[in-house]
Amino acid sequence: MSKTLDFDTVANAALPEVTSACMAVIDRLQSYNPGIQALALASVFKLLCEAAKVEPQEIFTYAGNIMDTREGERRGNFRAVKRYIQEELKL
Repeated sequence: MSKTLDFDTVANAALPEVTSACMAVIDRLQSYNPGIQALALASVFKLLCEAAKVEPQEIFTYAGNIMDTREGERRGNFRAVKRYIQEELKL
C-alpha cells in the first residue's frame, strides 16, 4: 500500500470531481496527435504510480469501480468523458 496516496480519498472519490479532472487532462492534450496523447498519459500514470509506490493494477481497480456500476455498465459521467475524448482528441 502506498505511503503517499490517501486511499480513503481514492476509494471515496466524488464522481463529478473525478470526471472534471478527466476533462481537464483531455483539454491539455488536445494540441498533440493521438499517439503522443496516449504515450504521454501512460507515461504520467506509470511515473505517478512509481512515485506513490503503488501498483498500477491497484489504481485500475479503483478506476473500474468508479467508472462502472455494480451491474457492469459504464456510468453516464464516464460515457460523456469517452464522447469528449472521441470528439476533442479526434479518436
